[in-house]
Amino acid sequence: MEALFDEVTLQKIIEVDKQQIILNHYPFLCYSGSYNHRIWALHGHVHQNPYSIGLDSSRLAWRFPTQYDVGVDNNNFYPVSFNQLHDIITKQIKDYES
Repeated sequence: MEALFDEVTLQKIIEVDKQQIILNHYPFLCYSGSYNHRIWALHGHVHQNPYSIGLDSSRLAWRFPTQYDVGVDNNNFYPVSFNQLHDIITKQIKDYES
């Protein structure tokens, strides 16, 4: 199965339009750049949607405003674009700081 992918890794740091992003299956409690809103952290794992609450959903209250669950089950079963993420995270930071 791994032959179908360019890379298989537990965690990856990428950069899109000069924005550093940590990709991980799980939401982090803490990560580099989290306190100054410098780095986004995108995750899945929680499996929360309007029809069910994932077992780990209570932990989402501890996320930083620069974190977001990109799992399709959390996003109306559609992938989330970088532009959508930018808008979502910008709003989360603004709400957090106000």
